[in-house]
Amino acid sequence: MRFLAVAECAERVSETRGTHAKRDLVAAMLREAGDASLPDAARFIAGSPFARVDERVLQLGWAAMSKASAALLPLVDEETMRACHHATGDAGETLQLLLEQYPAARRGAQRTLFDVEERPSLTVADAAEAFARLAAAPAGSKAQLLEAAWRAMSPLEVKYFTKIIGGGMRIGLSENLVEEAIARAFGRDVEAVRLANMLSGDVGETAALTKRDALGEARFRLFHPLGFMLASPVEEPPEDADAWLVEDKFDGIRAQLHVANGRAMLFSRTLEEAGEFPEILDAARRLPHEVVLDGEVVAVRADGSVAPFALLQRRLGRKSPDARLRSEVPVKFVAYDVLFLDGEPLYRKPLEERRATLESLPLRGPQLDVSKLVPPDFDAARARGNEGLMFKRRGSAYELGKRGQAWVKLKKAFATLDVVVTAAELGHGKRAGLLSDVKFAVRGPGGALLNVGKAYTGLTNEEIREMTTLLKQLTIERYASVHLVRPEIVLEVAFDSVTKSKRHKSGYALRFPRIARWRKDKPASEIDDLARVEELWRASGGAETLDA
Repeated sequence: MRFLAVAECAERVSETRGTHAKRDLVAAMLREAGDASLPDAARFIAGSPFARVDERVLQLGWAAMSKASAALLPLVDEETMRACHHATGDAGETLQLLLEQYPAARRGAQRTLFDVEERPSLTVADAAEAFARLAAAPAGSKAQLLEAAWRAMSPLEVKYFTKIIGGGMRIGLSENLVEEAIARAFGRDVEAVRLANMLSGDVGETAALTKRDALGEARFRLFHPLGFMLASPVEEPPEDADAWLVEDKFDGIRAQLHVANGRAMLFSRTLEEAGEFPEILDAARRLPHEVVLDGEVVAVRADGSVAPFALLQRRLGRKSPDARLRSEVPVKFVAYDVLFLDGEPLYRKPLEERRATLESLPLRGPQLDVSKLVPPDFDAARARGNEGLMFKRRGSAYELGKRGQAWVKLKKAFATLDVVVTAAELGHGKRAGLLSDVKFAVRGPGGALLNVGKAYTGLTNEEIREMTTLLKQLTIERYASVHLVRPEIVLEVAFDSVTKSKRHKSGYALRFPRIARWRKDKPASEIDDLARVEELWRASGGAETLDA
């Protein structure tokens, strides 16, 4: 298959509205791919040069890209190149635009691709080889190799080859939709395709297995994230208490820990690597097993109890925390499920069997631990510094990447405050044109209004439309999509805790605020004050943590 076929498919997808139409375009392209081209074609249309489990990286920085671009387009000065890139926001689109607009040019004896009347066809295999060469090349050779690769392509191919380098097509085509296209192309069950892709970490291999009707042959590979099983929220604990195992719902970060042969990696719920916690990884490397664990990273106090999330925030985004920060904010990984152990998949086994296996592992220590089973007492869970309770149905399997009723979470608001709206911002998607995102304040010393948060959930669609009309009438200043308004709309907001904050003049922020109700019965003169916020901050843990 020619690489041009992949590029043309991507271009048509970008111009097409509707997920089904996009899916069908990709399915048609994949059906046309030969056995040898199919894996790479699937990876490319998904926006990646390699499989997720492939450890190769291109490491093509701005300097190499700029040098190659300048060699490819000698008549285009740097100012024009930058202006074009600023307008498009995409390196691939910039190169296509400039290649199509500028006439053929020469630099000495070197020709651009426009001087070639009959350019040889670049195949999908050629493109895969080009990516492989770029990944393997030393930094000083990458620009020359990239220029050479581009010279063998049409402007459209240059565009999408470059987009793949950037790690995403940005054509409205998610990997989920590519999975659907693979299933449709070869008449297979889409859920079986999704599971095979999740296990293998390679959408290209998944496409090949799908075509051969061999999805059952997909094997799990360590060190790429699996989809997390998610819990459904409930307002009250389940009535049939004996049918559930109960654990604390921790106030931390959901994480998946992969360990094998002295290597360890953590993945976040967004399926990205989480490297902020080297002490956890150091401890995990010593485990004498190949294992995948589901759990939570939490900050801990000196007595080993879970600290408020506000403290953990200081570690987020710090890839190399120094010794002082690690001492001030100690962390541990608390495991509550095991998905794979020494090559054996466990996620389909009953919960009690997985739990017994988990408790048999050597995970008791300052950096690694196992969650405890607890009585279904919500107040006791909050007293232990946790968000609430997790109920997991006995006998249930671990449903990779799904939310269902086998796990439910009981999580109640910590408290509520009456606040006044000070600003509103236009929403997105279905809320485009509506002032659905509101900032709110409490009363400070001397009567000043001090912001403590922002919320965009809790109101009905009808209430949002009604409030939008009123907010427009109350607008006193406008900055782009943000309306500053007269402080007349009073809301009752619920939240999980209070943290200190540099972002608000109040010095505090509400964690996970949501609108409980619109207090049309209450005037702005009766909203809560800063003293009440400080009181709730102390009650929620009083962590001296400032967001940054």
